[in-house]
Amino acid sequence: QPPSYFSPYKIPTLPDGPAGEYLTDREAAEAEAFIVAHRDRPFFLYLPHYCVHTPIQAKPDVAARFATKKAADTDPQNPAYAAMVSSVDDCMGRLLATLDRLGIADRTAIFFTSDNGGLAGITDTSPLRAGKGSAYEGGVRVPFIVSWPGLTPPGSTCDVPVITPDIPATVIDVLGLGATASNPAQPAGKEMQPAGNDTEPAGNDTQPAGKDTEPAGKDTEPAGGDPLLDGASLAPLFRGGTLDRDAIYWHYPHYHPGGATPYSAIRAGDWRLVHFYTLDRRELYNLRADEGEARDLAAAEPARVVELSDRLDRWLADVGAQLPAPNPAADPARDVPAARRRPADGRKNDAAKAEAAKPAGGEDDGTKDDANTPPAGGRPDEKRGDDAAAAKPGPPRAAGEQDMRRPLMVSEAALPAGFPAPGPVDRVIVKTYPAHRLARATAGAAANGMFMKLFRHIERNKIAMTAPVVMDWPAAGDADGGGAGADGGGGPRAKQREPEAMAFLYREPSIGAAGADPADPAVVVADVPETVVVSIGLRGGYGEDMVNRGLEKLREWLAAHPEWTVAGPPRSLGYNSPFVPDFAKYSEAQIPVVPTPPRP
Repeated sequence: QPPSYFSPYKIPTLPDGPAGEYLTDREAAEAEAFIVAHRDRPFFLYLPHYCVHTPIQAKPDVAARFATKKAADTDPQNPAYAAMVSSVDDCMGRLLATLDRLGIADRTAIFFTSDNGGLAGITDTSPLRAGKGSAYEGGVRVPFIVSWPGLTPPGSTCDVPVITPDIPATVIDVLGLGATASNPAQPAGKEMQPAGNDTEPAGNDTQPAGKDTEPAGKDTEPAGGDPLLDGASLAPLFRGGTLDRDAIYWHYPHYHPGGATPYSAIRAGDWRLVHFYTLDRRELYNLRADEGEARDLAAAEPARVVELSDRLDRWLADVGAQLPAPNPAADPARDVPAARRRPADGRKNDAAKAEAAKPAGGEDDGTKDDANTPPAGGRPDEKRGDDAAAAKPGPPRAAGEQDMRRPLMVSEAALPAGFPAPGPVDRVIVKTYPAHRLARATAGAAANGMFMKLFRHIERNKIAMTAPVVMDWPAAGDADGGGAGADGGGGPRAKQREPEAMAFLYREPSIGAAGADPADPAVVVADVPETVVVSIGLRGGYGEDMVNRGLEKLREWLAAHPEWTVAGPPRSLGYNSPFVPDFAKYSEAQIPVVPTPPRP
């Protein structure tokens, strides 16, 4: 993530260019110079663009071109993001033109892919589930385009799942470089030969691929049999054949700012199993029937869970994978419900009772779980501790409710000083917020536009990101109907509306200065006095519909508690990192109150 996409870049390893130079253009120029300098001998060029990544900064003329295009029917609509993608395309075009100009295009192989799925809230990964930083398909399935003259037929496509470690295995195999002392019989691969139009990419443009830099994949040894490679050579696919493997693997033993917790996963054919280590939970999906991973089939397919789990465990042992270990400073009573903890002495008991005690739903990923989906979890053959046997099945818990006992901050965003932590799901509590300062964006911009205005505001002023994001909603009875009124009211509407204002909190009331932002009058910094609210935690979204359901419960609670009087319009607080607003989808609906004065 660069401090700036315009020079001066403030990147320690990259000298600044002329003032205003665009970083992606600079990368293109550096890559062109490298190709020219090495045109007469074999070379390897690895070009991982900073684009497309926050901060969202585009060349103004390119962004203006996309701003004039007809808006799509669905959100998000972000001309600046589109312009950044276009700049990457322009860079690729420059490199292809350089290869043609130097006459070396017919002996240059090109692999074009991404390291993870799109950022939720700025991109739309549907129909895939979640996005960057998630264990689900929206986080790990990315485009993959290959142009290898003489090997990839121009314009061809392939739907066999592959993974990023396959790329070095492919190059080693095709160039015949893989023979080692431990594998002297490895056959030499096919040398590159001139053919066809190398600028017409071939390969699979919708393949599952590795997530960030962590994945590894092999089930059988790759083509050529090199035991030191995790990937398999894709050369057989390029030649119209098949791969000699029946599964690919992911291993991500740590946390990600986008919301992922430590996990390992296996995909075998249409089936994908994910093992989440934090809660020792396994989820199973059939990607052919359920591309969006909306239906966890672990409870319905126990034998398949056992089979895939065993294969995953064997692979982890085979590659010597580092596994996450328990944190000795963790407080199990706070972090994981008792019914889902494994006793320290390793005792085990009946799995069915433990399954009944587990909540339904997946990891925090921005997907609302179907209320009719049966609970699923650990391996059906894996027995639980005696404390789990004693747990009695209760009403279903909302997905993610077990996490409400601690703040859901998953990036550099943090609670402002003195702010109370998020409250429990579906329970009304009274909270007091200290005096604080916030920057509010209005002016009728769409929610994404307000967010970007606020993001640019804190970036310009070097103000640290905090959470939650505060949202104000239109009052009841507005012209377009419905809405969250000052008393928490509002009926059903035909159309979901955007917040009328959105605000970022400052960590300390002394930071910055009150008043309009000189660079953008639509952003106004204001001081808020100490405020008492009735609040309810919500799981499933940040939209008006969700807020209104919470406000209806608050209104019912206030009717039964006359000791409190409404003191202002409602608001909602959207938690989790503002960079990835669609992962945890935990929010709070709130109504300011004051004690009801005693009657004379």
